[in-house]
Amino acid sequence: MQESGPAPLPAGGAPGSRLRLKLALALGTVLACLVGLEVLARVEVARRNRTLIDAALHGRPTPPPGSVVSLGDSVVPSSNDRIAFELRPGLRDVVFRGQPLTTNSFGFRSGEIPVEEPEGAVTIVGIGDSIQFGYGVRREESYLERMATAIRAAHPGASWRLVNTAVPGYNTVMEVETLERKALRFSPDIVVVGVCGNDYAPPQYVREAIDPWRLDRCFLIHAARTRLGRLAEDRADGPDEVPIQAIVRRQQGDSVPDRYSQLHGSEAYRGAVERLKELSEEHGFRLLAFAINDYPEAPEMMDVFREFGVETLHLQPGLVRDLESRTGRPFSWQDYAASDLIVGGGNTHPSVRQHGMAAELLTSKLTELGWLEELAGDAR
Repeated sequence: MQESGPAPLPAGGAPGSRLRLKLALALGTVLACLVGLEVLARVEVARRNRTLIDAALHGRPTPPPGSVVSLGDSVVPSSNDRIAFELRPGLRDVVFRGQPLTTNSFGFRSGEIPVEEPEGAVTIVGIGDSIQFGYGVRREESYLERMATAIRAAHPGASWRLVNTAVPGYNTVMEVETLERKALRFSPDIVVVGVCGNDYAPPQYVREAIDPWRLDRCFLIHAARTRLGRLAEDRADGPDEVPIQAIVRRQQGDSVPDRYSQLHGSEAYRGAVERLKELSEEHGFRLLAFAINDYPEAPEMMDVFREFGVETLHLQPGLVRDLESRTGRPFSWQDYAASDLIVGGGNTHPSVRQHGMAAELLTSKLTELGWLEELAGDAR
C-alpha cells in the first residue's frame, strides 16, 4: 500500500510563520509609534525653550494696535535680574486674553503718570501679579481701578493717583524690586501688595533651557513620568484643589538658572517682605497686604506680613459667604471653578464680579484704618 505524504500546507505558509510575521509587524508598529512620540516629545521641549527669557523675548517687535498678543509679546527682559522681565512700555490697544491692553511709558497698565506729585495729590501704588493686573478683565474693571473710583467719589477734595505696577507671572521678590527701582519715584502714600500662592514660585519664563537633541536621555519616558506624577499628586490633593494650586506647586520644581536663584522660595519671600517693611519706614508710606483666594500657602504668607507689623486683608471669607448663599451648600473649589467668580473658559482668574467684591472690601478696609480720611485731610 502506498504511504500517503504530508498534508499540504495551507495557503499563506505554516501557522507559526504567520504568527511570527504578525508579531514582527506589531512590534514594528509599536517601535515606529514610540519613535514618533519621542520625536514629538523633543519637539515640545524645543518649543518650550523658545518661551524662555533668553530665547523668546529678545528682539520681538512691538505689536501694532489691534493685534492679538501673548504674554511673551507683551513683556521684555529686564536688565535687573531681580525683576527678570517687565511689561513692554508703549503698548497701544493690543488684545491680551480677550481684553484691550495699553501700557504707559513706564511699562505699567496705568494711564500716563507725572513723576512729580501734583500739589494736593495722594498716590496709591499697587504691586502684584496677574490677579492685581486684571488678567482677563478690562483695566477699568480691575479691583485697584474700581477701588480708586470709589475713593475719588468718597473724597473728592483730594486728587487721587493710582499706579498699578502688577505684571502677570511676578512673585513677591520681583514686586518689591519693581517698587524700589521703578515706583518709589511717584512718592506713594499707600502701597497695596497682592499676595498669591505663586509668590514662592519662580516667575514665568525663568527656567533652564534643555537640549532637545541630546542622546543620553529619553524625553518620552521623562514626559510619561511627569504626567503620571502629576496624576498621582492630583489624586492625593483631592477633588477640591483649585486648578492654579497644582500649577503653582509644579512651577516650584522647575529648574531655575543660577542668576535667578534669589527670586523664589520661602526665604526669598521673607526677605522681600522684610525689605518692603523697611521701604515703608524709610519713605513713609502705609502698607497693606491683600490676598484674594485661600491658597494652601496663604496663611503662612500672611503670617509673615503680620510678623513684620503689616496690615493684612483676605477676600476668601467673603467668597465663601457669597458662594454658600447662592448654592445652599458648603463652599467647595468645584463650585468656585464653575461659578461666575472666575473669568471662565479655562481662565481661573477673578472675574469682573470678584474684582468688584475685592474693590469694595479693600476700600472698606482703607476707610476703617482711617488712612483715606487722614490722607485726604493732609492733601487739602
